Amino acid sequence: MGRFLKVLGPNFRNAVVAGGMVPVIYPHLQVASAVRQRPMTTLDFDSAFPEKIGITGDKSICALISEGGFDSLLRGSTHPPTTVYQHSRHGKELSNFYLELLTPLQ
Repeated sequence: MGRFLKVLGPNFRNAVVAGGMVPVIYPHLQVASAVRQRPMTTLDFDSAFPEKIGITGDKSICALISEGGFDSLLRGSTHPPTTVYQHSRHGKELSNFYLELLTPLQ
């Protein structure tokens, strides 16, 4: 997860962390209050982006992700399938830890 955040750099300010990793990150925020119960978590890392974001620099988000060592993989039986990103150290088969970029459905 840290590698992905580093890859996006200043572009991540336009995103919202969503899904099962929120309870992992939340306790580390200074503005967060104590969690009263142990949350259910998942191993995927979801981040939601607005429909259009201002890109910092001259590279697209996809280019930054690829240059950061992440491979895009297709997942699911929907048409089109979901694209997820997984660091190359996990190989070409989908592992338990991958990244999803969520955008508005058009």
